[in-house]
Amino acid sequence: EEGEYLVPTVLRREEPQAPEGQVSTLFLAFAGKEQMKRLRKMAGLTLGQYRKVAFLSYGIVCHVLGAFVGHSQAVSRRSEMRLSANEARLRIGGCLVVMQYEREIAAVRLTVLAQTTAAEVVSVMVLEIASRVLRHSVPDLECGLLVPSDGGMAGHSAYQDYRGHLCFLDGPGGLAAAVAKRQDIDVGGGEFLDAVEASKRFAVWLPSTGSLDRYDVFISYRWGYFDTELARALYGLLCQRMVGGKRVEVFLDRERLEDGQQLQQSFGKALASSTVAMPLLSADALRRMLHLAEGSPADNVLLEWLLMTELLAAGRLHDVFPIFMGTPLEQE
Repeated sequence: EEGEYLVPTVLRREEPQAPEGQVSTLFLAFAGKEQMKRLRKMAGLTLGQYRKVAFLSYGIVCHVLGAFVGHSQAVSRRSEMRLSANEARLRIGGCLVVMQYEREIAAVRLTVLAQTTAAEVVSVMVLEIASRVLRHSVPDLECGLLVPSDGGMAGHSAYQDYRGHLCFLDGPGGLAAAVAKRQDIDVGGGEFLDAVEASKRFAVWLPSTGSLDRYDVFISYRWGYFDTELARALYGLLCQRMVGGKRVEVFLDRERLEDGQQLQQSFGKALASSTVAMPLLSADALRRMLHLAEGSPADNVLLEWLLMTELLAAGRLHDVFPIFMGTPLEQE
């Protein structure tokens, strides 16, 4: 049976079959580290531009595919797996995924047979597995995820010979990080999206927003230029991580609190529902506390820190990981 083979080179080549039902499409791209840096700086990237600097040999495809096959075999029934020399149907992140090697463009086309935000979990796991393979076997190469500028939801056939623009999903300048930082995004063709518009168009690939019942990490910080930017950057990076096969859920007030919610009540509930807390202890965060006096308005950052110590002592928080930054305050 085809499902018994792990090495694609011994499999026969078959005509790819179009996935049925609701699908989401993106591309797994490969290039040298310097070339990948240049690609990430290009707004409105096309597959043609990517192809000029991309590098993906069939040997690398086989190595990467072998890792995906091993993962799929560990978490799903072998009967669900279908392998040929140019296509694999596997289960990743609880979803069926069709992986097709596109030799002409030196990329792997990923079609996720899932609805709503399940595709986001798949994309994180795909990047994590592929990156791990490259680190061990081809350390000079990097991989990234490219999403069609229309969101990748137009159906499988719409991207068979795709000529439109692409956006990086991952990385410092990718969609996930830009939306987390509330930055405008150039998706190519003279079209710019603000963070709200981008979060709607690419919702299937982005971390969830709004209140949740549980969080893995609670970020506490003082509103201000530097502290806010660092908090948003941490949020974007942590939301792209997977632990134990699940995406890390992070609480950041600007992303999770909804209009009309009571601030103190909301952050208290979120903190009590978190596994670990990450307070940003900067000079700016501490400076306001030095001038607190009886009758001063409540300092929400100080309240968060006090609640952390109480929850940690009571065993409700697993741990607290403070981040110290900025110039130290002079001893008075």
